[in-house]
Amino acid sequence: MLLSRRGLIIDSERDLAEWLECVSYYRLRGYTHPFQEPNGDHRFLRPFSQNDLKNRYEYDRRLRLLLIDGIDHIEVLLRTQLGLHMVTTEGPLWYENRTLFRNVGKHREDLLHIDREINRASEVFLAHFFRSYDTPNRPPSWMVLEVLSFGTISKLFENLREKQNGKKAIIQRFGFGAGGGDHLSSWLKSLVTVRNHCAHHARVIDRKIVHTPRYAPTLRGHAWHRKWPDSRRVYAFLTIVAVILETIPGGDDWKRQAVELLKNPTGVSLDEMGVPETWEDEPVWKRP
Repeated sequence: MLLSRRGLIIDSERDLAEWLECVSYYRLRGYTHPFQEPNGDHRFLRPFSQNDLKNRYEYDRRLRLLLIDGIDHIEVLLRTQLGLHMVTTEGPLWYENRTLFRNVGKHREDLLHIDREINRASEVFLAHFFRSYDTPNRPPSWMVLEVLSFGTISKLFENLREKQNGKKAIIQRFGFGAGGGDHLSSWLKSLVTVRNHCAHHARVIDRKIVHTPRYAPTLRGHAWHRKWPDSRRVYAFLTIVAVILETIPGGDDWKRQAVELLKNPTGVSLDEMGVPETWEDEPVWKRP
């Protein structure tokens, strides 16, 4: 077996072969790469076993599932807040009103995405709307928001004018102060990227995320993380999910699961995830 020739300590060739049939060698290659020579025959640089590989893979899988769960709550919160505050201030078709948006060109592109996502959706409530009404051409936002992707919703929010009352209310609901819209937009944009990586089963333990969140030293009037960690690493995204979920039912349970994972980094190192040595002393993890 190739992995054996490269130095992997194999406990059971049969078990490993069965696992490779389900997971694939190419996927596992990403988990072994940091421990192998970058060139030549890619031999392992130190003793590395089949069990080490399984632990590393399983930890990453648990981390991805936890992130998807937390980001799911945040996505639903954003959908709900947009529907609540924008409809209240601007009416059911607010998303069509280009005067509410900072960049008209981006708004035009977003409407094209909205139309495609509406046409692709197979929801009964949309079929009922188009069967029952000739006008308006598009459904009210409380219907539309249910079928849009997280990416499209985050772009709509980002492009809203900062002084628009509905946007200001959403910014406040997420815990940011006046002028915090750009910070929140950067968080949402980065979470869209992380969610996509997780949903497509991409490795996250040592990944550098392209879209990075901006550091906001205080949320809801108090400190949550004394020093911003490496904003490209997965730990930064665990922290921003945790601090947002503090105001969402079930958020405490999510945080407990995150703390448990961070305290037991089986098969991985905290350093490669961007976790600072003093992470347990940070306010976000000390609060219930």
